[in-house]
Amino acid sequence: MAEKKAKTGSVTSKDLSRPTYYFKAGGPQNTRKALELGRNRAKQLGIKTVLIPSTSGKSGVEALDVFKGKNMQLVIVTHHFGFKDRGKWEMDPKHVEALTKGGACIFAASHALSGVERSFRGQFQGISLVEAIGQTLKHVFGQGIKVAIEISIMCADAGFAPADEDILAFGGTGTGIDTAVILRPSHMNSLFDLKVREIVAMPREH
Repeated sequence: MAEKKAKTGSVTSKDLSRPTYYFKAGGPQNTRKALELGRNRAKQLGIKTVLIPSTSGKSGVEALDVFKGKNMQLVIVTHHFGFKDRGKWEMDPKHVEALTKGGACIFAASHALSGVERSFRGQFQGISLVEAIGQTLKHVFGQGIKVAIEISIMCADAGFAPADEDILAFGGTGTGIDTAVILRPSHMNSLFDLKVREIVAMPREH
């Protein structure tokens, strides 16, 4: 059935058949291909907001090249200060400069599916309900799907992603990008309103 673009960037057709690209395994070797697959689908749907997880900024810089001239807002989502080493940020200054000059937004925030509860796990062991949600997504659907969903919540809460239209969110396994998802974000206080629309690409083995 032919697709129709809605004003909000959503597909309005009742039934839809679309391919999903499956990488043999996750990892940074898939970054370029995953970005291109996501870009092509986002363009077809008229999507304007793109979320890209990037620890050092390297994947974000590659995304700048892939999405150049596509009139889409890139939001580079990275770890909060002190995630690895107390008081320090993992973003590479040269990547920060390139991303800023390229018009991308850089957003550093605590993880939606762990947050402060990570400290309680480290201190007292065990696992929290929020972390259980994250681990379930990771082990059932793969780390990339979990990341894409998580950063969409974080960005919706910070105003970097709309909660009333579909967006493109990427994820990865360890490093790089290997997952592309079309989804409707939601806030932390309305998690169950979040909807995954399409899985554009993901690793088959995870």
